[in-house]
Amino acid sequence: MPKTGDRAQAPSLKISKAFGRFSESEKRLALLSIAGVLVVIAIAILLLRSQSFLYNKLGSCKSIAFGVQRNQCFSSLANSSSNLSICKLISSPRSSSYCISAIAQRTRNITACSGLERNSSVYAGCIENVSYLLDNPSYCRLLGNNSQSASGCIYSIAELNRFSSISYCSYISNATEESMCTNMYNYNLAERLDAPNYCSMLPNATDNNLVSEMILDTYANKSSNLAYYSFYSLNLTPSGLCYYVIATNSRNQTICSKTTGAISDLCYSNFTYPNQSSNLNISGICSSAPNYTEGLCAYSISTAKALSQRNASICSGINETYYQYSCIVALAARYGNSTYCNSIVGNDSAKSACILSAGANLSNVTG
Repeated sequence: MPKTGDRAQAPSLKISKAFGRFSESEKRLALLSIAGVLVVIAIAILLLRSQSFLYNKLGSCKSIAFGVQRNQCFSSLANSSSNLSICKLISSPRSSSYCISAIAQRTRNITACSGLERNSSVYAGCIENVSYLLDNPSYCRLLGNNSQSASGCIYSIAELNRFSSISYCSYISNATEESMCTNMYNYNLAERLDAPNYCSMLPNATDNNLVSEMILDTYANKSSNLAYYSFYSLNLTPSGLCYYVIATNSRNQTICSKTTGAISDLCYSNFTYPNQSSNLNISGICSSAPNYTEGLCAYSISTAKALSQRNASICSGINETYYQYSCIVALAARYGNSTYCNSIVGNDSAKSACILSAGANLSNVTG
């Protein structure tokens, strides 16, 4: 007859023996199944708690007497929970639309935009911004294959990718934007490959809109190249600016021969060094600029020349004192050398600021 202790252990022993009959893989599978069930239960509990919290917050919003504050409460709760249905509780149609658009953009959910009025500016903005965030020009077509909004949407995505593919341009139905896109594609190709032959594909006539796009594309993040400020005041052709950029980027002076007028003088000036005489006629170049920009034009080109040659005396040739001091400060800061500040005479405050700028940039000195 079995002992009392043996009877007490019998069930666990039976389970252990039964479990022992399974293979190791079957045991692991059983354990994983048990773990999976526990995870599902835990998630369900969390969801119930989350729903309970959301329900309580929603009730709090509904209890607010004043419409403006109640709508603000709904909007805040909708955004924090990414719950589009709460946006629809907002009594102001405009605020409700902005709520839906904000969630669609934050979650990058293009289908969420469909909850908006199709002919509204909020819907167009939602589609364009989510398409931009997803880097997907095909979504722009939800605005209409031949619409101006769709063309602008696709152009923005092409710009985001620095016009890396001509296929972006082929989707644009608006002739003006399609042409701008194609020209920017050729310009960026010329830059990436240092290939001046692509410059010849750009217009050789003044086109201020295209030139502005090219300047922003190339120089927007290069504040040290101050010469680009002067480009806005000159009548440049897209092809001429392209040749200038390729010549200076590749340090190939022969490409300057393809430029004419003011941009040609600027191009050759980039290859003038301190031990050589410069034939750059800054006054002549800037005389073609509008009167109110001549000072800025002279400052920009002179500063770029001074930085290139590390020569503070070039700054002294600027007529306006403010621009003259700014040129010297830029030179001192660029090379972390306060001795350039000695060129500032008669203005101790400007000289002190120059010395401080030189010290602040000492760690960023480049040869």
